[in-house]
Amino acid sequence: MMPTASSSLSVVRLARRLLVAALAGACAAWAAGPSVAVADVSAFTSPGGASVTIVGTTATGEPANILNPLMNGDPVVTKLAGAEFQVKFSAPVTLRRVAIPRVGWDDWAVPDRVAITIDGKALGEFALSAPRVRPKAAPQGVDVIDFGREIRAARMTIEVLKTSVLKNMNKHGTFRLLVPKTLPKD
Repeated sequence: MMPTASSSLSVVRLARRLLVAALAGACAAWAAGPSVAVADVSAFTSPGGASVTIVGTTATGEPANILNPLMNGDPVVTKLAGAEFQVKFSAPVTLRRVAIPRVGWDDWAVPDRVAITIDGKALGEFALSAPRVRPKAAPQGVDVIDFGREIRAARMTIEVLKTSVLKNMNKHGTFRLLVPKTLPKD
């Protein structure tokens, strides 16, 4: 059976649709948005020279310690879920990734889901799944949020949307935010 002009046209249209769909998938993968993965904390540190304000809860200890790479329990906030940690960098920084260690004893709340806003623009909500880090212990892996691109930031706000506790259902906890040791040069 000889192909007709209309069947050849149908094959060309089908091939064109498949090509467009394949290219759309490739472009979507190339321009991937923010993602979360568990990674080694050794490549991350304090941003240095930043100030921190805690909103939505009360805290004991120094708020700036959320930027300290030591995994201690300072500051402790009375209710971690709903707390906002507002970080103001001393000078704008270029970031692609941040690390959020889930620090806390078994009876402390640790963050499970956070929302990140940079300079007033929402980046999204992120589910955290790295193992809990006991205070003063060396973490094996931490949640690293990759923004999918470099972002210039003067201010960053992290809101803890959801927490979990292993025992006693306490609401208090602590928080950590770290940046890569090597930041892009501006």
